[in-house]
Amino acid sequence: MSFLARISNRRSSFKKRIDPTESRRKRYETSINIGRKKKEEQLMKKRNIAITSPDNTIDNYDLYIKQRLKELPDFVIGLSSTSKSDKRYSLSQIRKLVSVEKNPPITEVVETGALSLIVPFLRDFKHPKLQFESAWIITNIIADGSKHAKMVVKQNSIPLLVDLLKSQNEEVVEQAIWAIGNLAADRAKYRDILLKQNTLNILIDVLTNTKNSGIFQNVTWTITNFFRGRPPPQFSEIQNAIPYLIQLLSNNDKEVISDACWGISYLVHRLFKYLSQDFFSQVNPKLISLFSSDQPKIIIPAIKAVGYIFVGSIDQSHALIQLNLLHILSNLLLVPKSQIQKEICWFLSYTAEFAPNQMLAILKSTEIIPRLLSLMNSSDFQMRQEAAWVLSNIITYGNVENIDFLVQNGAIKSLCNLLEINDTDIIILVLDALLAVLEAGEKFGNDINRYATIIEESDGLNHINNLFTHNNEDIYLKSLEIIQRFFTNEDSEDDSIMPDIIENDNQPRFSFGTPDSEPRKFQV
Repeated sequence: MSFLARISNRRSSFKKRIDPTESRRKRYETSINIGRKKKEEQLMKKRNIAITSPDNTIDNYDLYIKQRLKELPDFVIGLSSTSKSDKRYSLSQIRKLVSVEKNPPITEVVETGALSLIVPFLRDFKHPKLQFESAWIITNIIADGSKHAKMVVKQNSIPLLVDLLKSQNEEVVEQAIWAIGNLAADRAKYRDILLKQNTLNILIDVLTNTKNSGIFQNVTWTITNFFRGRPPPQFSEIQNAIPYLIQLLSNNDKEVISDACWGISYLVHRLFKYLSQDFFSQVNPKLISLFSSDQPKIIIPAIKAVGYIFVGSIDQSHALIQLNLLHILSNLLLVPKSQIQKEICWFLSYTAEFAPNQMLAILKSTEIIPRLLSLMNSSDFQMRQEAAWVLSNIITYGNVENIDFLVQNGAIKSLCNLLEINDTDIIILVLDALLAVLEAGEKFGNDINRYATIIEESDGLNHINNLFTHNNEDIYLKSLEIIQRFFTNEDSEDDSIMPDIIENDNQPRFSFGTPDSEPRKFQV
């Protein structure tokens, strides 16, 4: 049987190969989800208190919580007492339980049925201390996850929480804001219920009238949660808040600015088509100016927002370029803060995939690519991975001109070096990119594919040959495809230059030459 026939026979027995497009889609969604998860860790806010136990050991801490849980049924009974002091004491004890820093026993509290007794205290405007304790408990129960948030909503708590925003007691107002922010962040369904009850406009009133910095921070965070989620909110229901969101970008409080940037990023990502030129004329320069901040928590969401705007339309990408965006991003790649560098890599990857026609302007107008290539030699593996994805996306979604620009700047050598990394995903990524580069090289119509020559000169051919012994079938097949298509004569049936299939532990492998001879590589 000829070599090609043997390969065809072996290939038919392989498991289904990884679809590069599907892999890319999953990677993009994973990247977004990782970013979203990090942000959601901040979104679902919980008020914690320090619990004092006999000493700081874990055993004593757990013992202390167990002892308090034994008293929980008595606290629940106390909620129905005719004594206001008993009610307040019981609420405070339950609040302390759900507010401990480590593994709060929220499930245990909810399973007692206490919620049906706790929520009605939100109505008691004559006793704001009871409202405050109740709202605090509810805030932390919501923050524990969607399952418990649903149970809170079932108690018809949303209109009661909204009513608390009108309280004359600042503690009560702040705690209600906190609980509402958690609900809006938990599910789009709850966000929309809150919007239907005019909650966003009430929050705007609080924002514009409060003198309390804590309330101002929390109400900013809560307002931005109304812009997020899938499906996005109806534009008509959130548009009144947009001018205030823009103003918050110029606030002096770093937490407020950070939350405002996240809010803008949610808005432009999902509702870009509804936004006016006047909006972008105000927002674009403010976001660009924030890149000079010394705070990653401001720069990262600002980059995220600018990325969505840049991809949103050619007009906006040109407007951002006029604001010196590309030069600023190029300089930020030199900042030794990997979080920021990775966010710039996200910006470039996202642009390459969703606005490939705008990539060449980015490539040619800055030092981004040389600096990106230098990051591929970084000791930070995740940084090398992010940089590799940028190159891969530019190659995959770009045109021949984009690819040639990368090649002329040394991208092939950087990609080939990554084939030595012991990471299956990266190797597959690089092989897909090299295959696309070689296919682009054929379009020049020359007898010799000049990109193939560069791969060989970069020691890439040896790296690819070495991958024939890799235990991942997809890597083997991709390596084989590259060798067959670009580094051998397809018409050759000479088995002396083709690898022989040998069996080892029931796993077929390829060996060059005879078992008694020195293995040979493919020759070009």
